[in-house]
Amino acid sequence: MTEQEFVIHYRVLKAHMYDMSDWFVQEIRELIYDLNQDTKTYRNGGPEPDWQSYADAINEVLREDGMPALFAAANMDIEND
Repeated sequence: MTEQEFVIHYRVLKAHMYDMSDWFVQEIRELIYDLNQDTKTYRNGGPEPDWQSYADAINEVLREDGMPALFAAANMDIEND
């Protein structure tokens, strides 16, 4: 998964967060905080964040909240959407 693919799906997630449980929103905010820290490091010459790991973690929170996964499998192709 690339940063661009992650960002596209993350924007959808943010648009729907008001419909989600408080627990879900808190879990997602914690993941996004961690991702923001990794992204800052990346922008300063550090290693690229593992976008797929963050997508998988968000999908897990969604499943626990009774929602469908937002991110498809690692081999998804957004060019064909």
